[in-house]
Amino acid sequence: MSNKVAIGDFQSHCLEIIEDLQRTHQSIIITKKNIPIAKLEPLEESKNSIIGMMKGKAKITGDIIRPIYDEK
Repeated sequence: MSNKVAIGDFQSHCLEIIEDLQRTHQSIIITKKNIPIAKLEPLEESKNSIIGMMKGKAKITGDIIRPIYDEK
């Protein structure tokens, strides 16, 4: 895929272009009458996932199974 695409082609093939963008990690320039009007680029993937972000930073110091308050 070229790094330039006409706006009409972008409108017609938007989903395909975005899928290619994700796969190739390359930006494209959208043109109108061969004049650049916009740049579309993939987002950088976050190195830190929300899930597992605190892995290894907490320490269990007591019984995590027993209720906090004793039932009487």
